[in-house]
Amino acid sequence: MIIKFPANIVFSLIWVGFLVVPFLSLSEIFELSNIDFAHTGEDVNSYLSQIQTPLYIKGLKDFIMFFLFIFTLRHYKIRFNRTSFFLLLLFGAFLGSFINSIIMPHDVKTIDYVIKVENFSLLALFSGLRWGFPFFIPFFIFPFIDTNFISKISRLVFLIFIIHFLFQLHQLFSEFYFFGETSLHLSARNPGLFVIPSVASSFSLMLYFYYKYIYDNQIFSDNIIDILFLLSILLTQSIVGFFGFLIIWISIHRKSFKSSTAFVATFFCAIPLFIYLNSRGLSGLIISSSYRLKFIYEAWERSSFFSSFFGLGTNTYSLLNGYGIATDSTFASIISNLGIFGALISFWIIIYILFLSFLIKNLALLIFTLILLLIMLTINITESYPVNLLAIIVISYFMGSVKADAKE
Repeated sequence: MIIKFPANIVFSLIWVGFLVVPFLSLSEIFELSNIDFAHTGEDVNSYLSQIQTPLYIKGLKDFIMFFLFIFTLRHYKIRFNRTSFFLLLLFGAFLGSFINSIIMPHDVKTIDYVIKVENFSLLALFSGLRWGFPFFIPFFIFPFIDTNFISKISRLVFLIFIIHFLFQLHQLFSEFYFFGETSLHLSARNPGLFVIPSVASSFSLMLYFYYKYIYDNQIFSDNIIDILFLLSILLTQSIVGFFGFLIIWISIHRKSFKSSTAFVATFFCAIPLFIYLNSRGLSGLIISSSYRLKFIYEAWERSSFFSSFFGLGTNTYSLLNGYGIATDSTFASIISNLGIFGALISFWIIIYILFLSFLIKNLALLIFTLILLLIMLTINITESYPVNLLAIIVISYFMGSVKADAKE
């Protein structure tokens, strides 16, 4: 198959998008590695909210997302089908919340503080658009994502993972105590190429699915792939990542279980074991989960049909403005930025995909949807690079393959 000119541009943008990943957070990683917060008493959160890497480097990923959006939009052909209908609904949620935020801006009340909003700002617009691009890109890019594209990009992506994994191993043994210390005096949570462990875990989890369900020509044997990604996720000590790994692993090896009892026992014995070995313990995991649920509840409590806070519920706005609506999950962010209408559309699309996966008996689509839901619970996926780029590729691949199956 000969790739046409437009597909070459898409491939080049995504290839560069992965190539820059190791450089996006290097300054933060080395800065955190050189500070012993446990003994200096310095504020950990103040370092998490600072930009250490120059903006011209961090901005590369945003330029790539922007050009992917603009270029693929130019080649989008409007058709009257379900895909265009969902796209129209999403656009309506964004447009309605954007207009409502301009004409009806007001202060944001949270449990902990009040955010003063006198009028809608350009920063809020930029933050909202940056947050929103990944929602739309799959609708435009899926004609370019096929098995040929997957084959060409997979080795580079795996190389990025290996670099990430080596960084995790280095952090484990090099007194990287930013996220705590184990009883063996090893680093408790190791984010590798990233600053936040949950993002690192989501990256490894998304890639694990990718190499088990999407990319057929394995670089290593199945067992080595299992071990590498399991270790990477365990090094972040993310319960969501481990839970997601189990879902993928059991779905792949489901035929190896002689009975449903063994299947269920494996699943439910592994979770308590992980909690026991986790340095945060059960209480730490509960606290982490409760904060995310609190942010979702807060967002729903102050929501309206169209949001009046478009762009405020993003990491970008919080980082550049110094404060914003805390979300910590994609669900809280959707409610904050798009209101009840956007949340209902998102929920409807997810239910539709789950129903479709059962209807066409597509196990890979079902497992991916479950994994995506888990990741959306623990991070703001549209702003977590390159997890968002991986999600765009996989979603686009499914959109193309399901359409092809429907035609057959």
